[in-house]
Order: sequence, then C-alpha cells, then structure tokens
Amino acid sequence: MNKNLYTARAEYSFAPGRRLDSDVFIAQDGSVDITLTDSALEQIAADATAAREQWDLLYQDTSLNEQERLIARRHMAEITLASCIAEQMLYEEDVSDEIAELQEELYGYYDPELFRAAVSLKRTQLAELTLPPEWQIQRSEVVAKLDAWGADVSSDTLAQPTHATFEMVGDWLQDNFGDIVDEIENDGHESQYDAQQIVEYFQKLIGSTPTLHKSGWRAHVVQRKKSSVTTRATDKQIVVSSQRRSSKDTLQGLMIHEGGHALRSALAEENGDELGQYGTAAYARFEEALMIAFEQCLTGEHTPTRGLEHYLAAGLASTENVPKDEIFKLFFQMSFLKNVAEKKEEPEEKAYATAVSFLRRDFAGMVDVDEGISHRKDIDYFYGLNEAWRFLNYISAHDIVDESLSWVMSAKFNPFVAGEREHVERHSPMPQKLKNLFEEIA
Repeated sequence: MNKNLYTARAEYSFAPGRRLDSDVFIAQDGSVDITLTDSALEQIAADATAAREQWDLLYQDTSLNEQERLIARRHMAEITLASCIAEQMLYEEDVSDEIAELQEELYGYYDPELFRAAVSLKRTQLAELTLPPEWQIQRSEVVAKLDAWGADVSSDTLAQPTHATFEMVGDWLQDNFGDIVDEIENDGHESQYDAQQIVEYFQKLIGSTPTLHKSGWRAHVVQRKKSSVTTRATDKQIVVSSQRRSSKDTLQGLMIHEGGHALRSALAEENGDELGQYGTAAYARFEEALMIAFEQCLTGEHTPTRGLEHYLAAGLASTENVPKDEIFKLFFQMSFLKNVAEKKEEPEEKAYATAVSFLRRDFAGMVDVDEGISHRKDIDYFYGLNEAWRFLNYISAHDIVDESLSWVMSAKFNPFVAGEREHVERHSPMPQKLKNLFEEIA
C-alpha cells in the first residue's frame, strides 16, 4: 500500500460521526432544534483545512491504484462533509445541496426498498407488544402511521438467518474460537469482568491464535469517557476502556467480535495484502455487520432489530421527507410503548431520552439544513446485516462454509463490492461455488 496513504489514514482520518457533536433541544410545542456544540465547530474549523490539503495532495499522486484512490476519495468526502456542516453554521451561504450530494456519495447504497422492509418489521414488533388496554389506542395510531409508509415489499428483501446458518456457522466459530469461549464459560467467574480481566482474555486469544501472535497484536486498558472496546488495525491493538464491564455472555461475544476484526487484518498482513490489512474503502459497512452476525450465530439467537431505528430515521427523512419534529415524536411514541410493555419504571422519561439519543446520532450536525437530509452513517448496521445474513445463508445452503469464511476473513474488505473482491482475489482466491452468489446480485 502507498506509504503516504497509510500515514494519511493514521493521522488525518476525519470520520463525521466523531466530529459532529450535536445537542438536541425540544421546545414545549414539540418542535426540535439540533445544534452543533461550540467545541465541535471549533475543532472542525481548526482541523478540516489542514486535513483536506493533505488528502488533496495525496489524491493527485499518480502512483495510487484504483482501490487506494477510492479510499482517498472517501476520506476527502468525509472531511468535506464535516467542513460544509460547520460552514452552514458559521456563514450565511446555504450549502444544503452540497451536504446532500456528499451524503449520497458516502452512503448512496441506502435502499428505499430495505427502508420499507424496516417499516414492516417495526410495525410487526409493535403489534406483538403486550399492552394494557389504555395504551392500545395509541399503538393503533402509531401502527397506522407506519402503514402509510410501509408498502408491500418482497418477502426476500429482508434476509433472515436459517437454522442451517446458525448451526454451520456456529460450528465454524467453535472450531476457531471455541477454546477461549469454553474457558470463559467454565472459569467459575460469577460477577462481571472488569477492564483488566477483559484484556487478559484478549491476550489469551492473541496468544492462542498464531496469526495474531506472530503479527504482534496486543491488548491493553486505556482511559476514555466512552465505555467501549475498540480494535485498531493501524497499530495492532485491542483497547478496552478502563470503566468497561462485561458479563460472561458479553465477554464471549467480544472475543468473537473484536477478535474477528483483528484476525481479518492479521490474515491480510500474512497474505501480503497491505490494503486489506487496514481496510478497503467499503469494508466497514460489511465487517461490523459480519461480526454482529457471528455473535448471534454463537448464541443461536437472532436479533433483527440491530440498527433498525437508524435505518427508519434515514428513510423517513430521505424517502418520505418527514420533518425532524415528527420523527422525534414517532421515536418517542415507539420507545414509550416498548417501555410500557416491558413494565419499565419512568417509561416516559426513558422514552424521551431514547428519542433524543437517536436524534443526536441520526441528524448529527444537520443544523439549518434542508429537510430530507439525515446523517446516514448508522444505516451501516441494518444494511450490512442484511448483506451478512444473505452471504452466510448462501454459504450454508451450498455447504461451503469453511472455504468461504476462510476467504472472507482473509482481509478487511466488502465482498459485495466487485472491485474489492477482485483486489482480494489477487491474494486469496474466492471459492468457485461462491461466485454464483455475486453473479445473482450483479
């Protein structure tokens, strides 16, 4: 991989979701006001110009190959998006059209048909809630709203894991991660695991996985506000926030999830694929979903709601042009009904907090921007899971799980993008039987 590209990715990454720190205010009349925090505006203004200059220079480098150029272009679009959003607040010129174009460039794979399938799924979930009689009229009103948007969709639009997928992919996970999963299951630990204990298990995973061990991966505790676990391919680290705590089941899932992220990078390095070691342009929207699907295959429990609300918000804004005020009210109502059904204390207050949280993420930085534009970053979960289940169902149905997962784990790439498949095949040939899947969707 071009070393200047590697340096730029490590030093000048400008992911919008980390920059567009938004606040949400709800007026007494229910109107919504989303504002960027002063610190976010100042940081964007300070960093965007310098970062964009670096990427502009790199993009002009004639030694970049096609896949490297796509990576550079994606970073340029992310920087420009954040910069335009800051300009929308700082200056008088309306750049809504440019923001919409950048959203389309970065997240143009948004699918209105999948949005309608998401609406249908949400409608079904609401209909299945067990509610006291006094709240059933409100549920009917919410379902009626969803009916207006959820036109009939093809039954195969939304992929669902089959029994064979759970069984066969679960067996593959046991073969590859079973030792560490079983050790956690039988270690006699009854309370939650703290950050240091989580790191110790990651170190055991690294030590028992030759590819990770030889590549020099390591795990350690870091101080940060978010209670998170992150895999960093650029410096071969799995970092655990000092306040992170995990149950036994969650820790087993973390071994699969974060270990899977690390393994894709380490296997690419082993194969001499530097681009695949750090990730292709579209790898993220598939890889995260694949790891979530792996977690569900480990437990044998399908959770179809992961990312559902984010996709709904994007679709309501983009496809149905629903104002932010109305999206907030809908999310509040859906969350409130769910809280009532689950008999949670203070259901109204919790629903309010949930709706505000979704608004902050799904309209991050979209201040004084025309209606119909949402920040689509989080559509990756629902969209990517749909592709991941489609992939896993296919390889299970055709009994090619071992060879197909060996191939898809060989680098950080998106197998549903033709150019990325072709790149990876130079280092790790795709199983012949798997080619039919991509020919079907071409």
